[in-house]
Amino acid sequence: MDVGIFGAERAGKTTLFRVLSSLKPERAVMKHEVNRSVVEIRDGRLDRLHELLKTRKKIYATMNLVDIPGFPTTCPPKEKNRIMQSLQGSDALLAVVRAFRSDIVPWPEDGKNPVSQLENIRAELLFRDLAVITRRIERIEEYVGKRKLTAEEERELELLKRIGRHLDEEGFVLGLGLDGEEARTVSSLSLLTAKPIVVVVNVDEDQYKARNYDAREQIVQICEARGLGYAEVAGEFEAELLDLSEEEQALFMEDTGIAESCFDRLHATLYKHIGIITFFTFNDEEVRAWQIEEGTTAKQAAGKIHTDLMNHFIRAEIVSSEDFLECGSLHNARERGLVRIVGKDELIRDGDIVRIRANA
Repeated sequence: MDVGIFGAERAGKTTLFRVLSSLKPERAVMKHEVNRSVVEIRDGRLDRLHELLKTRKKIYATMNLVDIPGFPTTCPPKEKNRIMQSLQGSDALLAVVRAFRSDIVPWPEDGKNPVSQLENIRAELLFRDLAVITRRIERIEEYVGKRKLTAEEERELELLKRIGRHLDEEGFVLGLGLDGEEARTVSSLSLLTAKPIVVVVNVDEDQYKARNYDAREQIVQICEARGLGYAEVAGEFEAELLDLSEEEQALFMEDTGIAESCFDRLHATLYKHIGIITFFTFNDEEVRAWQIEEGTTAKQAAGKIHTDLMNHFIRAEIVSSEDFLECGSLHNARERGLVRIVGKDELIRDGDIVRIRANA
């Protein structure tokens, strides 16, 4: 899964990127360039499966992070577009909003409170997508008068105009509920408002302890009304924890009321907001975690592992990781009737262990 991180200048995006990537201060992170990192998504279920099965390899699912430079709304359009292009390949976006107080770090010039920052972010995304849609409409309409539009072009033009009207009314494309064919039609445009977005409010340590900051209720209401995910992080505090041992980190986190690491909290929020679940596979060599969307069938999950398994799918054996761990082996799980033999249309559930049977 590819996740883009963006927001106003001095909101703490790069600090968040460092925390999510577990990069200590001595590791260089460029504040005015695009930063990239691949992070393993630790999963206790996979750890326990590895311990039980004693496979040589344990392979976590991964998240690819992209941190783009912050820019003011007054940034030249060409430069702004260049920067935002780095987000096009993302499956989801983290929009960082600053609430933390500091005598050293000034507020963003065009966002001196969390609400104005969030509204600026919304406006930038809407403006960018509307410009993309408008250009595509103009290109198709250039054909009118020169030749008759194909049925496919007419359908695309109608869809583009519907999306354009929705953006004009300040609605995100994700809220339109496009069906599969419609989403594929506009997929090449890489519309940013078609992506799931989680607003990450960067607070200071005291605000995190109090679970409050100026305009918190308003920010939460905006997120709920607009279909945006919501999370809070104490970026600077959690960055300082990277210098400590795991035992020291646990003590400081407990004192601040942080139950899980920043990465664990955010990836759980992302998974819930996007609708991502995890299934597992194993063989004599490895045990592995895979990411899929809720509603994925057994045959589609087979394709996630290898296209040949999907193309030659016969059936799948499925057992929940919880049942498997309790039984201690696949044989014992079968003996207790906990293994399901399913066809191609069976839906995979979070935590399932899946074994695919396919023609050679």
